[in-house]
Amino acid sequence: MGISDVFDKEDRAQIKMSKLYEVMREGAKAELMMNAVNCNVPHRYIRETMTGVSEEGEPSEKKEGDTKCQEQQRQTQKRR
Repeated sequence: MGISDVFDKEDRAQIKMSKLYEVMREGAKAELMMNAVNCNVPHRYIRETMTGVSEEGEPSEKKEGDTKCQEQQRQTQKRR
């Protein structure tokens, strides 16, 4: 018997708005991260998006096996 067995399908629970906001924000971050992973976004860009901190160094040139989208992302980054 787990904690989910204690609640019925439509039970109500009291939760503070600040805690609700925190839970929803973390859920949105997780969804964005999974979308990025599923679309083969390079890990560096995922880390930068999730932390908000830019990593040092330039992205390397086209690597073997890169998709067209990844190549375009690198070119866009170089222009900035």
